[in-house]
Amino acid sequence: MKSILLKARYAFTQKQISARDYLYTEEPDTMQIDGKTYDLIELDKLNRLLDNTKTLAGRITLSHSLGNPSTDLGHIRDKQAASLEIIENEQLRSGLERVFEAATRYQEDFHRLLFGRFIGMLSDPGTRLEFQGYGYASFRYGIRFLPSVIEKIDELPETGSSYLTEAIAKLKDFKSTTSYELLSAPVYLRPGRIMPRSQRNLFSFRFKSSPFKLSIILLLALLFYSIPIFLQLNPMSASMTLFFMFITIFLYLPVVGSLDRDHVIYPFRRALLKAGEVEHAVLGLGQLDELLSFYRYFAANRNKSCMPEVRDDNRCMISLTKVNHPVLGFNNDKYVANDFDNRNKSLVFISGPNSGGKTALCKTLALTQIMAQSGTVIPARSGTISIADRICYQAPDAGSILEEEGRFGTELRRTREIFFNTTKKSLVILDELSEGTSHREETKIALMILNGFIRLGNATVLVSHNHDLAMMLEQRDAGVFYKFYLENNNPTFILTDGISESSHAELVAERIGFSQDDIDLHLKNLGL
Repeated sequence: MKSILLKARYAFTQKQISARDYLYTEEPDTMQIDGKTYDLIELDKLNRLLDNTKTLAGRITLSHSLGNPSTDLGHIRDKQAASLEIIENEQLRSGLERVFEAATRYQEDFHRLLFGRFIGMLSDPGTRLEFQGYGYASFRYGIRFLPSVIEKIDELPETGSSYLTEAIAKLKDFKSTTSYELLSAPVYLRPGRIMPRSQRNLFSFRFKSSPFKLSIILLLALLFYSIPIFLQLNPMSASMTLFFMFITIFLYLPVVGSLDRDHVIYPFRRALLKAGEVEHAVLGLGQLDELLSFYRYFAANRNKSCMPEVRDDNRCMISLTKVNHPVLGFNNDKYVANDFDNRNKSLVFISGPNSGGKTALCKTLALTQIMAQSGTVIPARSGTISIADRICYQAPDAGSILEEEGRFGTELRRTREIFFNTTKKSLVILDELSEGTSHREETKIALMILNGFIRLGNATVLVSHNHDLAMMLEQRDAGVFYKFYLENNNPTFILTDGISESSHAELVAERIGFSQDDIDLHLKNLGL
């Protein structure tokens, strides 16, 4: 991930960051997720659920992983191995918890030190990056952030997984840098230069993070004691005392504070940011925080989660046993888990009653794919997942009536956009297709589009009530067919093989109070 500190500066001004912030970074070896897909699969909800991080760096790393899941099989497997090591090693987990207890103590001051604008005592902050004062407190406590973290990092046991070892090494290596020495030891000053203890000389002096410098105060006291004597006035007169207090309060603090801020604190942080050593350490801290957050999700779903086998095949193949929606099924024993398998055919056709679970399953597939490629566990008993280079999701657009082409044209435009951006390794989910025209034309155009996806060979999941379309595809042996069904006129949310011949629209009408009987009763009450 490029420039975690630049992202941290942006995130520090936000109440919340999300995976959406990282959708269009165009980084190599990452899955592409467009904004419409992000909204439809509700990736922000998954982001919030998984986010048990303790640091801003961890939040950024997690959001980045979900917004740009990796397509590098080696990286994914290394990250999985790191997650499993944390799951299995209680001593390591406890050590990491202590690391982040230390991190949370000083991180707010650390971020203020790096990104804040200190506006003095009399001005009011106008932005989230402005703070009253001259930065003394942020400097005094902010410099303790990384040294306190590394003190706990040194106590961690040896690790075996490469991803975890490298993340820890980023912090351990920081201990040998000049930036670490600046943060952990007194800072010394020389005109035009800030230096650590090891580089001080006779012409440098130690910086004290306070406006009250003993040497300056003694010099001012001597000055204001000498002036009255020189003018042959009583040095202890009330007027001299009040004058001294006035100078101290209204001139001393702003002058000394501004000098320290502009010539020490700001240059100090520029030196830290320019060196790149702090960035490297913060990146490692974010990676560890993300892994620990993954563990917390697993711990809350221990009996419903697994680490999937991720493979790099010629197309996206998904095989899941007892998969739950990662958000809706979280700590929900009543949520119905299902099996899914598209290994035999690239096209999967899902039918069934309204409100029967079709859309929830489609979102489950998309979110599970993202979790697998982010290196964490998935909400299933077992799973084998091939890498997808892109996820595209289409659903009926409520705003399509405002478009020039109407609903049919707008949705067809979206389908075209998906098709021409799809590769053989993409996962495409179509929640209804070619609606808004006659049934015959809908079937004809949908069949044309699906034939295109089948020839392309990518993984395509279609949700549809179009029974005729399903029968045509089945006769050609062109896909895998799943359906949801009712039991005693109630949805079971259970996925099984086959094609549903009815959407049970009348049951939905009865449930919402708009059946034929409801219409007749209403008209009767009106005397019609």
